[in-house]
Amino acid sequence: MHLVRIVEQQLRSIDLPSIVRPPIGPNAPATEELVRWAIIFHVYSEIAHIRTVLAGFITLADAGNTPSASILARHLFEWTAMTCYLVEKLEELVANKQWQPAFEIMLQVDTGNSWVKTHGRNYDKTSSFPDDVAKPIRIKHLIAAYTRHHTARYGSAKVEDSYGYLSEYSHPNSACLLAYREFDGARAFFVHPGPKSAVFGGINGFIVEWLMFAQELLGFAGESTIRDRLIRTLPLIVEAERSTKK
Repeated sequence: MHLVRIVEQQLRSIDLPSIVRPPIGPNAPATEELVRWAIIFHVYSEIAHIRTVLAGFITLADAGNTPSASILARHLFEWTAMTCYLVEKLEELVANKQWQPAFEIMLQVDTGNSWVKTHGRNYDKTSSFPDDVAKPIRIKHLIAAYTRHHTARYGSAKVEDSYGYLSEYSHPNSACLLAYREFDGARAFFVHPGPKSAVFGGINGFIVEWLMFAQELLGFAGESTIRDRLIRTLPLIVEAERSTKK
């Protein structure tokens, strides 16, 4: 939890500037300027969301409400996987100046909405909006990208293991109920779950990886102001890790 607190504190201290979309029509070919704007727009939005969810996660964890905190941990894990997926897809596209497919990926990430596509017509049968909305990127593709990253970097991956663990606490099954039960022979007692030894799927590790992916995306866009703020968080994390090992 100590690294989570550092990341949340640093993200909370960032004053996100406003940005202006380039004057490029919706049907015009994507340009480098438009793609850079789209990446910055997305990462700034992620920062605003991640720091909000992290604050809620910390509040719940500190209160000993591990069942609720575990659900937020899974959500944060999914966003880490999403950011990893974007790094994987955009790295080559940006390097090769393939602006149209790069922008289409950003458009899908920022506008994809499964609920609108599936149920939108129930609320406005005359609108073409549900047809125009992009399909969101399915979670299996995000987890696969995150798995490839870990395998390439560490030689093996436990991404699916960690995600499966967090998912067990988000679905209605026995894992959710174990924390409330204690037994004395045949007698069952129902207790407050408490913090116990909750690790939340290794959140210290994956929230730092989210930070790394986010600053890398800003690097693709040539953004330095907020990127530098993210990078300056890394020495604080290293120092905190050293202190805990002394």
